[in-house]
Amino acid sequence: SGCPGSHVVVRCGGGGGDAAEKALQDAAALAARQSKCAGGTIKVSVVRCRQVTKPRGAKAGLVQLNGNVRTIAVDMKEAEK
Repeated sequence: SGCPGSHVVVRCGGGGGDAAEKALQDAAALAARQSKCAGGTIKVSVVRCRQVTKPRGAKAGLVQLNGNVRTIAVDMKEAEK
C-alpha cells in the first residue's frame, strides 16, 4: 500500500475459515516480497477482483481499488521463512 507492488489473485471457493485466511496471508507475503517496498513491515491491500479497475490513460500496472479495501500488515522477517 503506497508503493509499487505486485498483484496476486487468489481463487476462493466461497468457503471461509482458517484455510482461506491462511491463503490470504500467504498471498500477501508473496506480494510484499515481490514489491518495491522496503522495511520491516509492509502493508498489502486486499480486495475482490471486481473491485480493481484501471484508470483511463494510466500507465500499465497502475490500478484503482474500490469498495471494501482490507489491509494486511506483513512482517518481512516472518514472510521470508
